[in-house]
Amino acid sequence: MAQNRKPRILYVAKMLLEETDAEHGLTRPEIEARLEDYGISSERKALYRDFENLREIGFDIQTTNTRPVGYYLGTRLFTPPQMALLLDAVRTSRSITEETSQELLGKLHRLQSTHEAARTEQSVHVTGRAKTQNDSVLTTIAQIQQAMHEKRDISFSYMRYDASLRLVEAPASDGKERVRTPLFLIYADDRYYLLAFDEDAPDNIRSYRVDRMKNVMIRDASDPAHKPDASFDIGRYERERLGMFNMEPVRISLLVAEGLVGNIVDIFGVDGATATPADDAGTWAHMHVSASPSPVLFGQIAQFGGDVRITGPSRVADAYRAHLEACLAGQEGQEG
Repeated sequence: MAQNRKPRILYVAKMLLEETDAEHGLTRPEIEARLEDYGISSERKALYRDFENLREIGFDIQTTNTRPVGYYLGTRLFTPPQMALLLDAVRTSRSITEETSQELLGKLHRLQSTHEAARTEQSVHVTGRAKTQNDSVLTTIAQIQQAMHEKRDISFSYMRYDASLRLVEAPASDGKERVRTPLFLIYADDRYYLLAFDEDAPDNIRSYRVDRMKNVMIRDASDPAHKPDASFDIGRYERERLGMFNMEPVRISLLVAEGLVGNIVDIFGVDGATATPADDAGTWAHMHVSASPSPVLFGQIAQFGGDVRITGPSRVADAYRAHLEACLAGQEGQEG
């Protein structure tokens, strides 16, 4: 008798969740056989009552057009395309370690049938995708979010890689402990960044890569005055401060080969760029974008060779030329 007291309906739900989908149903005899394996006896009418009770609480139990009839779970929390998107986002994310990635993938697969899980095991091939080495990113994000919700400051250590690829602490420029007011968390270029109030930074905002933050602690209540200016546009900040360099953005003029106009729009966004034909043939275009004149910007431009040129302001063009010359000199020095 003790065996029959087992919650049969829970085992039925478990079978439907784990083993069925639109292409794979379980027949009544198959379900009854599995219940027997769990030490649970069942009759046909009792099983039908279980199906109806599960439907009443939201289980979308469907039947196949086969003989004998199979039963399967028709609707799940995520559709197959949605689940594939989530799985691929986890696989390709550089903000989490490989260990955390595998843990999350396993949990997501548990929301699928075993058949669907096998099919989506590797829907996108990822080769050599650099993962962060900081296994506390998710905990750090949670701490930052809590501090933001409670309007409190945080303290933290900030790390950098040394010549031996070891993460070592990078002291603050003033040598003091970093205590900042967290303002925004943003996700850009496959990484999480914290935008924090810093009265010594341009616009009183400084950015930090979350995967480089260590020893995060929630501190006292934030100063109410520590907030961005009313005109602050976080989307524009993200677009213009390429690579999270804390430098003032400027309006930059480019001469762009017509075939690369779309590439420049992809980098700077259509809202942050303007373009006009530079010649009658339409083979070149004058473009204007807003960006910080940083090494990251220069690297973005240099990838197109002479087909994208900085034409102004002159100080930015000179800085770009000096950047390229320094790169060339360093390369020639290495070869020498």
